[in-house]
Amino acid sequence: MASIYRQHYRYPTAVELYEKAIKIAKEMGDRKNEAYANNKVGTIYYHLGDYGKVKEYLEKALAITVQVNDKEGRASSYGDLGAAYLSLGQFDKAKEYLEKAHARIQIGDKGGDASSYENLGTVFQYLGQHDKAKEYHEQALAIRQQTGDKNGEANSFGNIETVFISLGQYDEAKEYLEKALSIKIKIGDKKEKPACTKT
Repeated sequence: MASIYRQHYRYPTAVELYEKAIKIAKEMGDRKNEAYANNKVGTIYYHLGDYGKVKEYLEKALAITVQVNDKEGRASSYGDLGAAYLSLGQFDKAKEYLEKAHARIQIGDKGGDASSYENLGTVFQYLGQHDKAKEYHEQALAIRQQTGDKNGEANSFGNIETVFISLGQYDEAKEYLEKALSIKIKIGDKKEKPACTKT
């Protein structure tokens, strides 16, 4: 039920239900679901912009996933914490967590891996390491194309475009923007331009 409320943006109710799930999971000794519910509460607070709560819940989730050796949950927590630190402008911390999120490669989570590459690309762009940023965005693009994720592919083209703008290479930027816009038009997305994505 909490997931349904979260998907419909009814965040206070979703948090309340996830808190109940955390309590029940603790009582049952179900550490994996306790971590899962903490992670989901953390991501809700991310959407609400309460980054103190984001860190609180995601760090709880991460600690549990480490204790129970849940590789998938740990990778998810690392990625979500990295995205939170990215939003806070704490780029070194974001880089640290996002690099750890690459454990997703071992568990076959292609979508999560592409998101990690995108977020790492954004971190390196903010750090002024444009070649490294481009490299990560290109890796994300390759995964998006491989998996047939057209919206993700458009976002990756848009991310590469912003790197070229930062480098003052406007012809290349225009080429990538046109590719992104072409896909957005084909899939019926009315947004003007793709934006950098976060987990």
